[in-house]
Amino acid sequence: MTFRKTPQESPKEKICEEIKVIDAIQQSVREIKNRLIALPSKLNPEIEKSGNSLDTAQLLENEIIGILIELSKMQLSPKTNSY
Repeated sequence: MTFRKTPQESPKEKICEEIKVIDAIQQSVREIKNRLIALPSKLNPEIEKSGNSLDTAQLLENEIIGILIELSKMQLSPKTNSY
């Protein structure tokens, strides 16, 4: 029985792949941050109408959960850079 050797990745290819992963993670974090930062202005009219801290907390919780669910379904593709 003979075993085939799998081609080894060059250090440059490995670094390129690692950079793609880091870019995708950074893109995810940026998207989460931007969505959460937008919450106060988005929800302000509803919060003002409510006046109840429990309703406000529930509204925020629902919005944050909705954002996280939406983002968890989002597929990010890393930037195509030439390294």
